[in-house]
Amino acid sequence: MMLKRKWIDKLDLKTEKSKIISQKLNIPFLTSKILISRGYDTVESAKKFIKPVIKDLNDPFLFKDMKKVVNRIENAMKNNESIWIYGDYDVDGITSVSILINYFKSINYDVNFYIPNRKNEGYGISKTGVEYIFNNQGKLIISVDCGITANEMADYCNELNMDVVITDHHTCGEILPNAFAILNPKVDEDNYPYDMLAGVGIAFKLIQALSKESFYDIYLDYIDIVAFGTIADIAPLDGENHIIAKLGLKQLANTNNLGMKALIEVSDLNDKEITAGIVGFRLAPQINATGRLGKANLGVKLLTSTDVEEVYLIAKELKNLNEQRKLIEKAIFIKSKKYIENNIDLKNESVIVVYGEGFHSGVIGIVASRITEEFGKPAIVLTKDADIVKGSARSIGNFSIYDAIKSAENLLVGFGGHKMAAGLSIEEKNVQIFRKKINEYVINNVDPNDLFPIIKYEGCIESNEIVLETINYLDYLKPFGVGNPKPTFIMENCKVIDSRTVGKDKNHLKIILGKDNQNNDAIGFGLGHLIKSFNRNDLVNVLISLDINNYNGITTPQLLLKDIKTININNGNQEFLKNEYLKTIYASLKNNISYFNNIDFSNLLIKKDLITSIDQKTLILISSLNSVSDKDRKKFESWKFSFNNVSEESDKDILVNPILKNIKMNNYDQIIFYDIPIRKKKEKLINYISKARINNLISIFKEIPNREELIVVYKEILTNNSIFLKKIADRIDFSEIKVQFSLEILKEVKVIDFKYNSDKINTIILPKPTKKNNIEDHLVYKRFLELKRKVI
Repeated sequence: MMLKRKWIDKLDLKTEKSKIISQKLNIPFLTSKILISRGYDTVESAKKFIKPVIKDLNDPFLFKDMKKVVNRIENAMKNNESIWIYGDYDVDGITSVSILINYFKSINYDVNFYIPNRKNEGYGISKTGVEYIFNNQGKLIISVDCGITANEMADYCNELNMDVVITDHHTCGEILPNAFAILNPKVDEDNYPYDMLAGVGIAFKLIQALSKESFYDIYLDYIDIVAFGTIADIAPLDGENHIIAKLGLKQLANTNNLGMKALIEVSDLNDKEITAGIVGFRLAPQINATGRLGKANLGVKLLTSTDVEEVYLIAKELKNLNEQRKLIEKAIFIKSKKYIENNIDLKNESVIVVYGEGFHSGVIGIVASRITEEFGKPAIVLTKDADIVKGSARSIGNFSIYDAIKSAENLLVGFGGHKMAAGLSIEEKNVQIFRKKINEYVINNVDPNDLFPIIKYEGCIESNEIVLETINYLDYLKPFGVGNPKPTFIMENCKVIDSRTVGKDKNHLKIILGKDNQNNDAIGFGLGHLIKSFNRNDLVNVLISLDINNYNGITTPQLLLKDIKTININNGNQEFLKNEYLKTIYASLKNNISYFNNIDFSNLLIKKDLITSIDQKTLILISSLNSVSDKDRKKFESWKFSFNNVSEESDKDILVNPILKNIKMNNYDQIIFYDIPIRKKKEKLINYISKARINNLISIFKEIPNREELIVVYKEILTNNSIFLKKIADRIDFSEIKVQFSLEILKEVKVIDFKYNSDKINTIILPKPTKKNNIEDHLVYKRFLELKRKVI
């Protein structure tokens, strides 16, 4: 199934700024253009982005409660109080807990930690956890990556005479918890300048505040783990997160953390560059698996232990847990697809709601992500857990799944999250009502365009640019991730040489693309389902990013496929548009025959000028968009385009495939014939033609078929009344324009009739007329032949 995705060109062509940044920072022009398109449009901001230093981090005391938090912790240590770090069970929470434990160890103060069991306690600060800490003489709780909606538990801590400091990065509720203090940049009253830190980033800011000036001597002991948690939590890699990720990944290659060293080694990554992709797809899932399967404490032990033997044992166990998680996830995904097939109306339901008993609640979020990716729709996966149904939701495009769930909050026991991901709990009796209500919300409140996956790309790339040098230049922009994606480019008019699915589950797409006598290998991870959307030898446009492939000591560029769209006969919509376009060329030629017959081609004035700035009311006439140069396309961006006729005039009109006799010539100060050869008839009429454009138009005249060629086409359709334009053209060695012209002429002289049916043309052979029908005597065809003889 070919999913409908929006491709958006986000390259901001500010040439002068690009030149300045390129020269001042000694970086390639392409890199500077991409920097500008991402908001780094001054030399200073661009320099900080590509060469960040630790002192670029914001002052942690810009958090409104930071001073209060530091004082409370220092008093707790002074009074030898029992401090507990309370964390979430995902990678962000585990890394947050770990860096705080390691920091307090470094200053010789022992702290304890608590991570709830995902299955038994659920997300956030639980009553079970609070009571456990209280029964173990806890006096101060520091939450990390959770707690911002724990109003009841904050009140409960107060009743038990325990202070709770909440550090979190999630969206706040309308009423904040009555905590001792809160560190969360999303709090309305907080003026911290960057609000997209991950939970581990806020824990890192707490270490920065506690350690004061010594922070710049010790930050390398933590920043690799902070980067790890930030990337794993899919936080945007811009602002402070970019500084953390860039410096942290560099440190990760030479980490001092024994557990991280062990994890890298058992994952067979010792000799590989540790990129954001490696963290997100290879390493983080192993730590995440501990939380998903109820053993999050193992992740903390791995990152805080100083016992070499212990960390290697834990790292191996994490690897095994992740393999177990993959098997569970695969089984649930298969069951979910079966549920969708039997229960979901994909045409009419905008949000896929899957319900299955016995699904492991720890992996339903991953399954929701996979459903969203494969079906191109927001997805919510629900499963019954004890007496309650729990769910995990993932969104797509510009659609807020949080708002959609909130619209049905009267049916829910609880919910939380953000625009792209959320969790919820609901009574079983309300599941189907919820499914209906959330889809009604979409119909009544959501722009359908917001439901399409959005892929942003940064201009076109040609096959001769796919070289190692280009890829190395783009490395200035690393690390890549959400908020700073790997640059994606469109490559147009590629031929599919070969394709197949690869991987253990055949869920990846391997394709060979040919263009300009050059073949390139491309791999589309998770895009195996797209293989049914095209055939060998199809012409396609592809969205790709660039990577390096190392195999047997040979280094070559590799294309990472993001999406693919067919542009030839196998895409019905595209083919229909092409048929309509060819039909319009025929109609335009036929309607303007008298104009062309009056042209003296031998004396035609040829001009090679480029369009200059135009102040007068101007109309540009274009026969074919294919003849417009790239340079002129940019100049035309602000112009108003019309097709055949100008319905409403403006000061800058462009008319494609014009019907000349319908144009009100006197309404314009000047008319530019971009690729239509018309001689000067009025003082302000401009011949704007190049030799190439005349040759292009003359080649169209050559495609007018003679009598013998018409007979060839007629015989071909006698044997097959349902034809593909390209196939018949290839079979009889005609151009597609000539076939199209032949069909139109045969229809004009009442020999056949035909209509378009998506990618096919269905033809009908009409009864022979009672009187002999000589095609060459037909007025329109006769004029065509006269024109052809005159021009050629």
